[in-house]
Amino acid sequence: MRHIAALSEDKIPRNTEYNFLTRAQTLVDKWHEILNSNKPKNAAEGKTENGDGTEVDMGAVDMDVGGSSAAANGDA
Repeated sequence: MRHIAALSEDKIPRNTEYNFLTRAQTLVDKWHEILNSNKPKNAAEGKTENGDGTEVDMGAVDMDVGGSSAAANGDA
C-alpha cells in the first residue's frame, strides 16, 4: 500500500474514479498508527524502563541472543 501511495497520480489508471491514492494513504496512516501504538514511548530513543522505574540504554547493552559466546559454551 505504501508503494501505491507513493506513486504519482498519472501512474495509476482510473485513480480519479476510484481514489486509489487517497485510500492507500489512509490505510498506510492507520497501519502506522496501530504499529506505533504497540511500541513503548522510549523505543524511538533506544531506551527501556526497568521494573523499578529506572531507564536502561538498550544501545549500550550487548546481547548474545544466539548463545554462541565463549562463556555460554563453557569455553571461557
